[in-house]
Amino acid sequence: MNLAHPASTQTQYQRIELSYGEDRYVAHLVSLAKPAYDSLKSEQAQWLHPEELAYVKQLGVSEIRKRSYLLGRVAAKSALNQYLGLEKLTDFRILPGILMDPIVYHPMAVPWQVSITHSNTMACSVAFPSKLPMAIDLEDHCPKNAKAIQSKCTHGEMVMIRELGFSAEQAWTVLWTAKEALSKAIRTGLTCPFHLFEVKAVRRFSEEIITGEFQYFDQYQFRTWLVGRHFLSLIFPVGTQLDLKTSQ
Repeated sequence: MNLAHPASTQTQYQRIELSYGEDRYVAHLVSLAKPAYDSLKSEQAQWLHPEELAYVKQLGVSEIRKRSYLLGRVAAKSALNQYLGLEKLTDFRILPGILMDPIVYHPMAVPWQVSITHSNTMACSVAFPSKLPMAIDLEDHCPKNAKAIQSKCTHGEMVMIRELGFSAEQAWTVLWTAKEALSKAIRTGLTCPFHLFEVKAVRRFSEEIITGEFQYFDQYQFRTWLVGRHFLSLIFPVGTQLDLKTSQ
């Protein structure tokens, strides 16, 4: 998995090829690191639809919220435009739904959706075919934050994932990103009782990749990548095969 370098202002693209039975699909993942914000801030009118610009104004004076929003929208539009091929990204908009999930509005009905995630240092988005639901979550490895989410993990989950050789902080973060990504895939956010997101099984696919399934949503699986100090989880249907291709 390729993510933007934490000190870079460049946009990082990752093509994801998927197969489900005999069907083939392509998703696009885009990441932007925090340093990109300074240049994008002065260019936001070139990226954001008027309704998106109006939403930025509603965010008030919080520079953190504005940065997360702008980086997330630029990542999402860049990923979605891998399908659309538009010259003007202001021709479509991505607005929050009732439960804050991102909704794509375009003059033509488009058969694609996006999932967006932010951390303190980066924003990522994955654009994917509506027929094959996906979702994404990203967290920085931070022991302070990890301890805060410990209460959201069951004892059984902790035992299971610690057996894979992770520290407690890493284990909590892996489980959290998988659960939050699932909450996006089912479009409820974290409004459900948290035990419903319980992880049933985990496996160490490689040194930097973990895969797993859920106890109550067994139609979904997750794959988590450890990339530097980042944990990134993708959710997609069980039975889907995934292949990362060389980034642009």
